[in-house]
Amino acid sequence: MLYARDTEGKLFRYHYDHTNKRWLQKEKLVGFGGWEVYYQLFSPGGDVLYAVTNDGLLRWYRYLPEREIDWAGPNTIGLGGWRMYRDVMTNTDACKLKKSS
Repeated sequence: MLYARDTEGKLFRYHYDHTNKRWLQKEKLVGFGGWEVYYQLFSPGGDVLYAVTNDGLLRWYRYLPEREIDWAGPNTIGLGGWRMYRDVMTNTDACKLKKSS
């Protein structure tokens, strides 16, 4: 998955199938607005997003594709100080979405 946001704060989701070398989804609107308030967004995969606020909080979101535009979160998981880092990243193959039984 690849996420992108525009200057209006809308969030878009892209899904590329590397095996078949084709896009399964392009520019799907998954956030109607408000994402511009974040200083930084990044993802470890599995439709999980982390967001750093301008005041340094770290927030966690998870997109639930089976519910279309529906997010779990935000959950604040880091209190202050995250803005002092120029770049925050994750290991992008560390998070795998598992189906619940």
